[in-house]
Amino acid sequence: MSKADEMFKELGYIKDINVGYGLIRYNKDDKCFIRFMMDTEEIETNKISSDGSVWILDINMSLLQAINEKVKELGWL
Repeated sequence: MSKADEMFKELGYIKDINVGYGLIRYNKDDKCFIRFMMDTEEIETNKISSDGSVWILDINMSLLQAINEKVKELGWL
């Protein structure tokens, strides 16, 4: 498990889709998602509310550190 994967795990996220699908996705409680799009080197975050609405995921410093670590591991910097 990579350092970023461990950081996400500590924050309650699991990696549920891998590079074979063209992205890496981390999921927390099937409500919060972070996606690393491999082809475009983009990051997408969102959360799904109880009524099914999709919103922007708020990112705190701990989550930002995990995202930055993953970006480093992917060689996107």
